[in-house]
Amino acid sequence: MKKIILKFLDILKAFHTIIWCFFNGVKFKKGVRVGFFVKKKRHVKLILENGTLVWNHVMFWGNGTVKIGKKTSIGPNSKIFSSRDGGVEIGSFNNFASDLYIIDSDHDTSKSIMIGGDNVSRKITIGSKCWIGYHVTILKGVLIADGCVVGACSLVTKPLPKNTICGGVPARVLKNRAIINENNN
Repeated sequence: MKKIILKFLDILKAFHTIIWCFFNGVKFKKGVRVGFFVKKKRHVKLILENGTLVWNHVMFWGNGTVKIGKKTSIGPNSKIFSSRDGGVEIGSFNNFASDLYIIDSDHDTSKSIMIGGDNVSRKITIGSKCWIGYHVTILKGVLIADGCVVGACSLVTKPLPKNTICGGVPARVLKNRAIINENNN
């Protein structure tokens, strides 16, 4: 009986994902799972690759494009903003903890009037096989290279190099990761 209930719940989750993606105009591929209470606001274009997992209470908004690669997990309560002139591109095999905040634009502080004025936008790119910790904020123009680990509560304002462990406010390189060759266990 327990196996039947679990199978039913799995089918229900798959059905929920298909319905949510259909009504929100989201392009998705095989194995995508979308949690409950996920919001897609305004005109953001959302592309989810194979095996992407979007947990509960995640919000996508803006008028740009958010592309999430294969087998990437976006933690609960995360918020991702994409503007038309910027955009957010996330690679494959990433793991994001909860309360992530990604925003590709901010106000132009060089002008005397900031409210209602022009925004400055730059694309955010996150490579593959990255691990982003709890409550990390990633700002416009950032490139997080492949294999990067970003510690909890960090503020990422500048590019982070490949295979490094980073953290802090603002985030900086703490040490290099020793990558084990996966082919030679």
